Amino acid sequence: MILTLPIAPGRVLGGPALRFGQLIELSGVDKDSYFLVEAGVRIDDQGTPLSPQLLDTVWSVEPSVVPLAFTNPVFVDRDGHGYVPPGMP
Repeated sequence: MILTLPIAPGRVLGGPALRFGQLIELSGVDKDSYFLVEAGVRIDDQGTPLSPQLLDTVWSVEPSVVPLAFTNPVFVDRDGHGYVPPGMP
């Protein structure tokens, strides 16, 4: 995990879509890689939600659903010589 950003419960329903527009430093990434972005409720090691207020907001629309979304992979050509998938020769 590189970065975790909190979202206030009031920003979940209604209003404009949330957009992320920030540069993220890729320190420690020394070869071609890919990244995924996940959005959802943080849970602990036992699966217990760490932000019950957010779930209350979601459950007011759809009871018992735990929201989760993720992007397609974002490929990073670290050396500029074309992307080579991790683990490939």
